[in-house]
Amino acid sequence: MKIFKHSSEQVAERSSKTGKFVCGLKKKNTEDSEYVEFQKIEDAATWLCNNPTWGIRMNPGWSLIHRDIVIDRDASLTGT
Repeated sequence: MKIFKHSSEQVAERSSKTGKFVCGLKKKNTEDSEYVEFQKIEDAATWLCNNPTWGIRMNPGWSLIHRDIVIDRDASLTGT
């Protein structure tokens, strides 16, 4: 499985600190943002489908992406 932004080269990857996929609810004040971490990309994908206002951290740039997200269930991603 692979989660990526359709209009760019950004791809959801594990955090270098925790080794988990990070989903977030962006708020106006970034210090108040909420985050949920997942060990498995499938769980992050399910969370995103069930919580459409949330996004996921993607590289390059470790940006919190909320729009234009594609979940490719048939893609292979090393390390998942």
